[in-house]
Amino acid sequence: MARVVDRQSAYGIMSLALKVELELNESRQPVLISPPGSFFLRTVSSMVIKFALKLLMGILLVSTLLHWPGTSAGQETPVPNLLKNGSLETPYYGQGPQTRTVPNGWNLWIGTGEPNALPHNDPLQVLDGTVAWSIKQSGAAFTAAGYQQVTVNPGDNLRASAWGWVFTCNDAIKSCATTEPPYHRSDPTAGAALRVGIDPSGGTDPTAASIQWSAALAPYDQWVEMSVTTAAQGSTVTIFLYMTQAQGLALNDVYWDNASLVIAAAGTTTTDTGGEVPYVVPQGVRPDGSIVHVVQTGDTLWSIAYAYIDYDVTVESIAELNGLKANTRILQPGQELEILPPGSVDPLTGQPVTPGTALTASTQPALTAIPTGTA
Repeated sequence: MARVVDRQSAYGIMSLALKVELELNESRQPVLISPPGSFFLRTVSSMVIKFALKLLMGILLVSTLLHWPGTSAGQETPVPNLLKNGSLETPYYGQGPQTRTVPNGWNLWIGTGEPNALPHNDPLQVLDGTVAWSIKQSGAAFTAAGYQQVTVNPGDNLRASAWGWVFTCNDAIKSCATTEPPYHRSDPTAGAALRVGIDPSGGTDPTAASIQWSAALAPYDQWVEMSVTTAAQGSTVTIFLYMTQAQGLALNDVYWDNASLVIAAAGTTTTDTGGEVPYVVPQGVRPDGSIVHVVQTGDTLWSIAYAYIDYDVTVESIAELNGLKANTRILQPGQELEILPPGSVDPLTGQPVTPGTALTASTQPALTAIPTGTA
């Protein structure tokens, strides 16, 4: 149930009411030049107003408390998380090399590269609990997937979600430091991509065609939620936290936290993008020199254009490239918008390409394809 009024607003209104009451108290002093009976009438009027104000204050206070998080009234029953250790908390256990560990209840699949996987306790990259799961490799791209198998009832409609954060940087000395939060700005030429998936058949191969995936997102320097919904085909399903990069920069870091698998409302199987994003962060340059933005919940043409202002794009240019009107207000999560066409940006330097200039040849691994999967 929605909160009727927030605590700050309620306190503000009550403070105003108290101020008015004090002023009324001062106004109750008799005035000798007033006509007979005026003092009595003014006193009665102020008493009525004071009673109304006190009644309003009481209503506001009760309404606030009834709808404030943590109170019993109006609070929905939490949906149980079917995952073991969805918060990815300690203890962590070794899996292979000494610097490769997994949270209790989880496993790690490595496709390419040799990433480290450890608990991470920097509060900036911890969304829930005391640690997040950090998977990173310096100087090279990697492809990996955390996963967990869960016992369910056949036919259960399930929603899997997790929050991801990406930091990529080609400056191993200063780590792309900035003076503004989060104080390190990613280099999007890494072409990072994260996805959350469910294998409704319970397999442990993240390249299987049976997996239902969320949209691939590049949550540079911020937490973004990804989610997907599908129906279980048997008594076991598997949730995947998938990550990859197109280019291996000096620093390639991925953080995962707050994963969940819950019974969703009955209905049609859907693929969600998730995405509670406070602001739009530019997504990476693709190997063909184009920039394509995957729309997240809350994105608008204006906010997307502002995110790519360094490339001199405008609302009008994005609308024209995608066959939209400049005043389009509703964008669908997961919708792909072309920001710049192929050949516009050098995928290695991230700099705009002068017409007639060839793109820099890439010696780095190509972006690992993320299977779309069908049920």
